[in-house]
Amino acid sequence: MVTLRNFSILVFLLLINCFLFSQSTPPKETSKVSFIVFANNAEYSNLENELINKLKSSLEKNNLFSSDDFQIELLIGIKEIDDMNKAAISVTELKALPKETIEFGKNAQIFYSKMNEADKNNINEDSRFIREYVSEEYLKQFRSVWSNHLEIIEISGLDNFIQNLVAKYL
Repeated sequence: MVTLRNFSILVFLLLINCFLFSQSTPPKETSKVSFIVFANNAEYSNLENELINKLKSSLEKNNLFSSDDFQIELLIGIKEIDDMNKAAISVTELKALPKETIEFGKNAQIFYSKMNEADKNNINEDSRFIREYVSEEYLKQFRSVWSNHLEIIEISGLDNFIQNLVAKYL
């Protein structure tokens, strides 16, 4: 039996549902990516240089590369397997803290969290700016390991490997 109360609730839910589905969905925001390739010797090998150049080029082509304002950092190692025409590639994906978290920590002056609140508020405004700046820069350095994998590829398949890696972030 449908009562006026139940009917009102159904109408309200229907209106909320219509409102939610009528809102345009924001475009998916792509994450900026930075990477570090670890050298096996004092200088990069030809294979390491090839990886660096191709990966950077592919990220830039897709407007994903950033060296200073990125959300994802890749730690990459590549080593040629002797006499097999293959390479082992290690990729560790690190995620930076979200901007909202960094902003919260900056405003809370998290780097100075051991100071009591009265001392923080009694220091002049210039000091506050410095404490916020140091806290923000400190938090920007934090990363969490998101994934880690090792692949063995044919050296001739390096381009394909890079394309698959970059496609993950599109």
